[in-house]
Amino acid sequence: MRDGAKELTLRTAKPQMPIVVTTLIADFRRAENQDVWIGEANIALQEIAARYRCHLADTHRAFDHRKELYADSIHPNTAGAEVMAKTIFAAI
Repeated sequence: MRDGAKELTLRTAKPQMPIVVTTLIADFRRAENQDVWIGEANIALQEIAARYRCHLADTHRAFDHRKELYADSIHPNTAGAEVMAKTIFAAI
């Protein structure tokens, strides 16, 4: 903080606004160890959501490695976007 200015965060500016943290979905670009780093990152995201009182949308679990929800090896297609939206909405 500069010059003693008070830090303004989203939580203090909009205390009633729901903040949603989503887990990472599978990455099919590399077959080997694809879930190792994603699993570790998702654990960290769950901890962050809990620490900062955010809602958690477990999109990784909702996608459940279903390749038919992907437009390519990493991006959701229309059906995947719908699953993602429903998962986020349910988390709120």
